Amino acid sequence: MMQMMKLSSKLKRSMSTGKLATLSSSNTTASTTPPSLDDIENLFTTLASHPAVKQFASIGAENKKLRKKYSNLERDNTHTINQIARLQTSLDAARKQGDDASKKLQDVLKQMQTLECQYLEAKKKLADNETQLGDERGKMQWQIDSVKQELSEETAKLERLSTFSARLVPITENIKHICSIMDSIRTSAVKLAETYFCDDLPLNGVNWTTIKSHPALSRTDWILPLPVSNSATAKHMRIATFLAILGYELRNAIFQPIYLLRKSSELNEFLNHLAEENEEVEAYLRSVLFRALAEYRTITDSISTECTDSVVSSVASCFESLVLEAKRQPFVSELKTYCTKACKEWEYIQRLERRVEFETDPEDDDLNNKKFWLPLSTKSSCSLETSPSKPHANGSTKTALKGIHKGAASSKTSSPPLHSPVEATYFLDFFVVWPAVTTEQVRGTAILSLGYFVSGREITAAMMEQRELSATKDQHRAARSGRRKSRAMSVAGHSLGEDGNATGRSVSFLSAQVGNGPKGS
Repeated sequence: MMQMMKLSSKLKRSMSTGKLATLSSSNTTASTTPPSLDDIENLFTTLASHPAVKQFASIGAENKKLRKKYSNLERDNTHTINQIARLQTSLDAARKQGDDASKKLQDVLKQMQTLECQYLEAKKKLADNETQLGDERGKMQWQIDSVKQELSEETAKLERLSTFSARLVPITENIKHICSIMDSIRTSAVKLAETYFCDDLPLNGVNWTTIKSHPALSRTDWILPLPVSNSATAKHMRIATFLAILGYELRNAIFQPIYLLRKSSELNEFLNHLAEENEEVEAYLRSVLFRALAEYRTITDSISTECTDSVVSSVASCFESLVLEAKRQPFVSELKTYCTKACKEWEYIQRLERRVEFETDPEDDDLNNKKFWLPLSTKSSCSLETSPSKPHANGSTKTALKGIHKGAASSKTSSPPLHSPVEATYFLDFFVVWPAVTTEQVRGTAILSLGYFVSGREITAAMMEQRELSATKDQHRAARSGRRKSRAMSVAGHSLGEDGNATGRSVSFLSAQVGNGPKGS
């Protein structure tokens, strides 16, 4: 450094000496001639080639390098200092993290010690629990074995008890078959009535009293009129009466919950009351009774045969006189076949889980809404196929009935047909001649088979005909009485005047015979 300073001073002195020389020469020259460009160039060349300038230039170049190196070192030093500062910060953070980690480690060690203590306690407790569990397992196994033994014994008892009861039929799964059975029983009864009660009869030998006194007709306020004639209305009433009495007898003798004894009405009434209180108990009781009766099938068959014979006997005694004499034997035979078949088919109904009910007493809205019943006149029968009513005993025609029996044929009018289900809304009175069969379901009452009723309009028509026939009969009876009285008066010698009283003239018996001979012959 000192060397550089010495060189610098020397250079300054040389330059000042040269400058002065130059100035002196230049002044001399200037005084003489102005310097040229070549002189200036030579001057710089002389300066550049001077050893002091070269030495000074080398010192300047070296100084520049040193300054650059110094700048680089200063920059590196600053970078190093910054890096050291960052490292110091990182080191401080690392030390802090180390302290935190050490603290956490201490906490973890403490937790580990705590967990280890808890583990040892749990392990000890687990060992104790395993010991207790082993004891409890032994007790439970003993209890399980005991319960299995009891269950096995109870299962054996249930299996044994199941052999004492018969399996009942689910009604929901077999409702179509049940409906077909009840519809078949109903339609067969109507067909039987149509076959034997549409003939013209000699009316003098009919036992009307036995029919009218039957409980099926006398148990209600309505009495079905039975006109003593062969008109379509009279035949229609015969069919209705036959269905009413047949249905009554079937319900009392055949359509019963069970055939157990020859006089089992009290048991059936008990089953009916029990079903109202608890259907499941009643169904189970019936299943047990059915199973018991299976052991004595011959006895139950004989009882069902007696029930069938009872219905046949009761119905035949009422209606044999309403059947032509040539058809009476086939009628009784077909009636017995029908009742036997109904009894056989009813055995399936007896084994239903849910009982069926016979609806015979409709409420006000039943015919409108529930439609359990249809008018009997909707069924094609001989009484409806006859367009005009047949002549009554007095030879007149019941014109009032023509519109009734022909009303169903017209469907183009605005009003509903007379003998359609819609007609039920116009009936103020009616008489059920065949019950509707129903059963109780979860969503309400299910209809298994529709019933039939006779409308108040038809009953009124039959009553009108019956009154006309009665009046005509009274007239004939009065005429016959008058003729007998006239003959008696003539025999006694009296004659009747125009007013019907005796004239008082008498003749002898012989003259009366002679005088009235031609008339009395």
